[in-house]
Amino acid sequence: MGETTALEARSAVVEAAHSAAQGLLYTERIIDMAAELLTDVWTAAGRHGLPPGDVDLAGWCLTAVDRRSRARTRAAEDAHALLAALTEEFTQAGVEAFVAPGRGMVVLPRGPRTPTWGYREPPQLAVTVLTDGLRGWYLATYPAGALLGRIAAPSGREGAAAVARLAIAVNAGRRSQPWTARDVTPPTGERG
Repeated sequence: MGETTALEARSAVVEAAHSAAQGLLYTERIIDMAAELLTDVWTAAGRHGLPPGDVDLAGWCLTAVDRRSRARTRAAEDAHALLAALTEEFTQAGVEAFVAPGRGMVVLPRGPRTPTWGYREPPQLAVTVLTDGLRGWYLATYPAGALLGRIAAPSGREGAAAVARLAIAVNAGRRSQPWTARDVTPPTGERG
């Protein structure tokens, strides 16, 4: 399958992400991985005489890639290592984030365009990693700790880099409220 099909697959995955549950933000890396999987699935289907897009598989590919990425974050040690990697990514990006003592979250400084999320006293944006049944990366408020939404991102250093870019964009007001389902892909140049 050619470049056109790869672009069609990416477009289908982005559309599936737009239709996904609210409160879920996808990093560009998850979108790319799901599009690559969908291209492979369409290639296999083509060998059996099924044209691309004959069955809606984009959402399935997106869910499969997201679940595989989230399944790797199971222990508190994993969460601490991911938050340390995330803090390093923020530092490399010039953001003076800090780990909240005893809270298991990395907090970003408020900026002039940081959303208020409906609070009278605007909180800071934080990123946390959960290892219980909710597993994965989450945006939260600090100091309240209210979860704003999940971030679909790989685990490890690659995920930390993608999450840092996305959190910086949200904190700077370049992304809409995290629970807005239509806001899926970051602006050009913020690849995850």
